[in-house]
Amino acid sequence: GTTESAADDADRTGALLAAHGGTVRTLAVDPAPATRAELAALLAAGAATRTVSLLALDERPHPDHPAVPAGLTGNLALVQAVTDAAPAGPLWLLTRQAVSTGPGDPIAHPAQATTWGLGLVTALEHPAHWGGLLDLPAELDPAAGDHLLRALTNTDAEDQLAVRPLGTHLRRLARAARAERPDAPAWQPPDTVLITGGTGAIGSYAAAWLARHGARRLILVSRRGPAAPVV
Repeated sequence: GTTESAADDADRTGALLAAHGGTVRTLAVDPAPATRAELAALLAAGAATRTVSLLALDERPHPDHPAVPAGLTGNLALVQAVTDAAPAGPLWLLTRQAVSTGPGDPIAHPAQATTWGLGLVTALEHPAHWGGLLDLPAELDPAAGDHLLRALTNTDAEDQLAVRPLGTHLRRLARAARAERPDAPAWQPPDTVLITGGTGAIGSYAAAWLARHGARRLILVSRRGPAAPVV
């Protein structure tokens, strides 16, 4: 199961770091009941300089929120705990086959991709505590283990990586080819168009575009109501 594989990978990762001079402390945590305070106390007691989480590998449904993987809730509590237990060192969140590196590398565990969403937000909100996101291959063989070790100890600011037996892949945006499509008739807006968030920057732009393209009446809805700036 996922909890057994997480324990196995934790042992292998710890052995790799120890073999290269690191001092490793392994913490066995059940992610479902884990709380922010409990995890912060564990981190503070360990005085960690780097935290590596394999909680995402636990895909069991959370007992109170069955639609949410237990590993995701555990990682959320861990993110909060790392900010409380400062200085806890950079936090790395690990997944297995939650992202794809190309057509020959299918995603096997999409539920774990939720941790990537959490990590991307954490990187923006808590950069001082952030290490990165790292996706493991199906099997952590010696070659992949060496790539993992280098990724966890890198100093090049790369924080979205996928370790595979032949190397480490970095996440990049690539320009897609423009698709050819037949000419379509011009879009005609209905008589009345409702825009929620209509007084913000994007809403105002959309309203002006719609007005130019024939919308006869616009209704702009905003949480700020009368206090919203004039559009």
